Formats: sequence, C-alpha cells, structure tokens
Amino acid sequence: MVIGKSLSQAWGGVGKTQVVLELAYRIRQKDEGCSVFWIPCTSPAVIEQTFLEIGQTIGLEDLDPAQVKEQLKTHFSSDRAGRWLLIFDNADDPDIWLSPNEVGLRLRDYLPQNEQGRVLFTTRNRKLGVDLSERNIFPVPDVDKETALSMLQELAMQIPFLEQLAFLPLAIAQASAYIAKNGLDLSEYLELLQEQESEMVELLSEDFTDQGRYKEIQNSVATTWLISFKRIQHENQLAADTLFFMACCNPRNIPTSLLPLPTSKKRRRDTLGVLDAYSFTNRQDKDINLHRLVHLATRSFLRKNGLFFDCVLRAADHINNIFPNHDHTNRKQWREYLPPMLCCFLSEKDFMDKRNNYISSMDRAANCLQSDGRWYEAEMLYMDVLKMEEERSGPEHPDTLSSMANLAKKLLEPGSMG
Repeated sequence: MVIGKSLSQAWGGVGKTQVVLELAYRIRQKDEGCSVFWIPCTSPAVIEQTFLEIGQTIGLEDLDPAQVKEQLKTHFSSDRAGRWLLIFDNADDPDIWLSPNEVGLRLRDYLPQNEQGRVLFTTRNRKLGVDLSERNIFPVPDVDKETALSMLQELAMQIPFLEQLAFLPLAIAQASAYIAKNGLDLSEYLELLQEQESEMVELLSEDFTDQGRYKEIQNSVATTWLISFKRIQHENQLAADTLFFMACCNPRNIPTSLLPLPTSKKRRRDTLGVLDAYSFTNRQDKDINLHRLVHLATRSFLRKNGLFFDCVLRAADHINNIFPNHDHTNRKQWREYLPPMLCCFLSEKDFMDKRNNYISSMDRAANCLQSDGRWYEAEMLYMDVLKMEEERSGPEHPDTLSSMANLAKKLLEPGSMG
C-alpha cells in the first residue's frame, strides 16, 4: 500500500516547502535510485500539466493526456517503477482532491499503491491532510526561532529584529536580501520598517486577508514586500512591470518565455535578476514561481492604487498576441502557456466585461484543451466563446453560426466531449 504523509501549517510562508525540498535533496543524496517527483497543486490545470511532464520524463508508452492520471497510477503501482517519492506541494483545495470527475473518480483515487513508493503532501488545510494521509500528519511549528536565526547567521541579526518579522522565513529572506543588496545595517532597516507602518496597514486590503493567518504574519510580509518593492521601482521599472504581469497569472510555473521582456539577453537577465535578488521570485529551469504571499501583496498593491484593471488588460493583450494555435508542433508551448492564460482570462472578475475582445485566443485555447484530451474544460470554453459571439454579434450573425457549427462538430467527434 502507499504510505501518505502530510506536512501541515495554517499559513503559507512558514517553511513547509523549504522543509520538503530539504527532505527531497537528502533522500536523493542517500538513495540515488529513488526517483523524486514534485507536483505543484495550485490548480487542476497545473497538476494535469505536471502529470504529463512526469509521464514524458519516465518514458510512458502511448501517453494519453486524457488517461495520464490512470497511466501514472498504474506505472507507480508496479514493481518496474522502482523506489519513488511523489511530493504534492500546496495541496490546500479539497475540491481538487475530493470532488468526483466525469467518471466519478476523485484525484485522491488516482494515488498509486506500492510498498516501494511514498506520497507526501504539504498543506495548510489540516482536515484535508487527514483525508489524504490517513492521519499521518507532521505539523510545522508556528514559530521556529532556530530556523529563522540560521537564515540570518551570516548577518548576525538580533532577536528583537526577528520578532518584528514574526520569525517568518519569507519576511526574513526578503529583509536579508534588501539589507545585503543596499548595504544597510539593522538600525537603518528597522527605521524603514517603522516608516512603512501606515502604508503597510493600507496595503493589507481585503485581497490580502487569509483566514487562519495571524495578523502579525500578514504585517511582516506586507511590510518587507513594500520596502523591497519601492526599491525595485527605483532600480528597474521593467522589473516592477514584470512583477505586475505575473500577479495577473497563477503564481507557480510561469514560463519565462511568456513574460513581456525585452529581446536583449542582458536586459532580460537584469530584470529577472532584480526580482530574484529581493526574494520576490525563484526560478526552476525556465519557469518562475512567486511565493503565494508575494502574489497576494502585489495584487493588493495594484488594487489599492487603481492599477489592477489596466494590468490585467495588458497581460491579456500580451498573452493574446503570443498564444499559439493547436498545431501539434506547438504542444509543448501551449501546455506551458495554458495555466497562466486560463487564470488571466477566466479567473479575473475585472476582466469579464472585456472578454469579447479576446474571442479568437479563447477559441485557440479551447482547441488546445481538446487536443490534449481535456474534453470537459474544452467544452466549457467553447460554450463561453459561443455565448460571447451571440452577445457581440447576435444569434444570426455568421460568426455566431460558425461558432455553433464548430461546437457541434467538436461534440460529435468520436471519443471527445458531450
């Protein structure tokens, strides 16, 4: 049987992911024959994409996007899979794990069963952690002074300063980066923290609240974010604009090629380097991740300053211009671009009234979803396109009739939707 364990905590940023990363590295050091796979659980689309990438990595024959979950379960449940560890990071949403799909199965039902394998979840949802791991839960301490101190050992920072940051690794990392980058001492940075108090309170708008997160934890992240962000704006406005773009997408696995960056390699490197230097982003291969709280703080800042709507439109325009068609030669690219595209186009309330201007790109996305065997998502998006055509042109317009015919054709294709 599979042995599932959950690492839980009530808020993000406390270090669950860092702990599991360390565990993964140590396992690989001690057992090179153990395969470790990391699955971000920020959305169903990201999970599906990661499953496909895992299937390609392990060389599954006849890999089928529509059946990849079942194929991976079969593979990892067999002896030929060898020793393995599956890490599901940020498994916070019970709807993703416990809601039945079109054939009545839950994502939980696709977990493999094998004595040679282990499954590990990180989650802020203790109840879901119990459901997934059958009570094998290891809580991360709320306040870990030893971990916080070790992160700042080289800078010889003192306990009062760490207490002001609530011993939160994310806030400490950002403060450390700012101090190192700008050659400050502790007293100078503490003055900045105090100066930003009033602005920090304004920054904690409704969008930045999170049930279960302590108020002082919110304050620490918001304060350090605001200080670093103002410096970034002063140093490199393009880096700030890039951060704004990423705030309009899902915060994990954003392809670098999707970002509206200059063609100059040096300017691209400098722009992304600034965000990395201040601990706003971290890069894995060609993808970029924002910490969830950085994502929330950036969106909160944009809303507070009346910039969010324009940023969403600029992001949508950029994605619209570069999103590929569903030709099989573009498969790798569209799989990378679909999660941020769908997040921007389908999740933002600010964008809904403008979606009629992006019908063609939404239709391209629906074609890509269908080509990947994601029938239900494709059907929903085709229906949205048809509805928008009717609203824009009327039910008898040729464009509307063409969309209706296209949807009917897709529904009638063998093995597809309906």
